Amino acid sequence: MDTILKIGTLNLQNSHRNRNSNFSSDVAHHIEQEQFDILGTQELTRNYQKDISNRLSNYHFYGGYRYGSTWPFQKMKLLHNVNENNNIITHFQIENEYTLMLPFIPDNQKEFVQSIYNRTIMPRIVTVAFIKLPEDTICMLNTHLDYGLPSIQKKQLQALKNLVFHFQKTYPIIITGDFNMESSSSSFKDFCSDLNQIKRVEVNDSTHMNHHSAIDHIFIPKEWIILEQGVKELPFTDHKEVFVKIKK
Repeated sequence: MDTILKIGTLNLQNSHRNRNSNFSSDVAHHIEQEQFDILGTQELTRNYQKDISNRLSNYHFYGGYRYGSTWPFQKMKLLHNVNENNNIITHFQIENEYTLMLPFIPDNQKEFVQSIYNRTIMPRIVTVAFIKLPEDTICMLNTHLDYGLPSIQKKQLQALKNLVFHFQKTYPIIITGDFNMESSSSSFKDFCSDLNQIKRVEVNDSTHMNHHSAIDHIFIPKEWIILEQGVKELPFTDHKEVFVKIKK
């Protein structure tokens, strides 16, 4: 029996207006209207995530925060504002989920100083969820990678690749995320070519105003059939959504 799935990735932009939940109802309405089965998100802060999830009774949100859930990051507003997650949103049940830290600290002093000066050094995480579909369970990785240093991006891609190689022994794999890399990046090209059981959905339209082509990407198992794919511009974020409808 064929299964049809709609999968997306969407950076929801950690901005002042969104932290104040000005667009929570719009985001929730969009997710329901598009009838996403699985959506990977980036840059959700606690209040914004809570307000959106309260409006989506048929969906569940999975994944932790980059600075965890300790007291200061729950109570102190300044820290609260930078404590983002990469939530996976789905109406399916899951078997398990957890959040892992990716490498984010430069190896050499020059890059370390540069990352502090540019304010790009911050924990980067990947949310892992084992999602129960009608006929099997898949493993989904959702992430948001560094934008400041190519050396750190390369390390983070290697960490993702290690996870894929580990889990693909047991599960079909999908990856969603804001990679902060276009498909022409040499590190990203190497990453794609090394993934022998999954493929990037070939959406190349720009997904952010500062880039000529997509930096937000979706990967699916090679045997899945793509029925529809594309990008969508939305009023509540500076990124475009990437989506794909597949048959498996």
